[in-house]
Amino acid sequence: MKSLVLIPSVLVAVGVSVLTIGYGVHEQTGHLDSSHSRAANQVHAIGANSVAKCRLLQKDAVPACLRSASQNLRQESWDKHREFDDLAAQQKAALWAMIMGMAAIVGTVMSAVGVLLVWSTFKETRLGANAAIEAAKTARQALHGDRAWLMMSKINRVNLGNNVVNRDGVILNITDSLGFQVSWTNFGKTPAARAEVYSHMLVWLDEAAEPMFEEIVRSPAEIAVSPGAIGLTTTPNVLSDEECIDFRQRRCKIKWRVAAFYNDIFTEDQRTTVHEFLISHLGGYVDTENGRMEALDIMPTRSVAT
Repeated sequence: MKSLVLIPSVLVAVGVSVLTIGYGVHEQTGHLDSSHSRAANQVHAIGANSVAKCRLLQKDAVPACLRSASQNLRQESWDKHREFDDLAAQQKAALWAMIMGMAAIVGTVMSAVGVLLVWSTFKETRLGANAAIEAAKTARQALHGDRAWLMMSKINRVNLGNNVVNRDGVILNITDSLGFQVSWTNFGKTPAARAEVYSHMLVWLDEAAEPMFEEIVRSPAEIAVSPGAIGLTTTPNVLSDEECIDFRQRRCKIKWRVAAFYNDIFTEDQRTTVHEFLISHLGGYVDTENGRMEALDIMPTRSVAT
């Protein structure tokens, strides 16, 4: 499309330039010829008039008159030619000034055509860039839809038989210590490669500045998790004896953070899923599908997946 506009525009510009120059040269030559012809005609008329005047004189005065007329005619010839050459020069200057004006108009038109072509090129480039961006966006969306998504699927309580001992070492009663673990499932459409998980537990006494207990458990294994499979379960974070007593008596709360790290098989980018919870004891027990269990409030506080 641009070539269909550009080629005729260039041909028209070249044609107009050639015609304009040819016209200028032709007119310049015509002005010179006209000035020489007019000067010769006027000199001839002056010479004829001088000769006629000399013939009216007596015969002995005619030769002197003719010699004087000849000298005057030569001077008059030079003057007339110089006068008409000056006029021709002025006409030539006016002619080429007009031609330069026409050239400026042609240049302005060509500049406008050039600006139009540049704008057209910019528009097409922008359309091409937008199309490329949309294609990349579509590809990312397709890849995003087909990627692996390793997410938490279940929180498991872990009860372990243990003697509960107070800080003085006295056995208070026999009960179960309490722990938590998470099962992870790949909800995506492709495998999650080199997956590993970890969990971080902080036990805080009410209004305490620092945690009274901290435990970090990391799974060292790097495994592949197929789509729809429960591929990983964290090692339990288990409360110690003293923490169990304080937790059951609702003197402390648990801040629990679990995370999974894995790689996308398409891009090799590392993906991360993080869940955070605030766990508190409600007191008493509740009946569940797994039997009678302690009443806990496990409240999600943050969930991030990249």
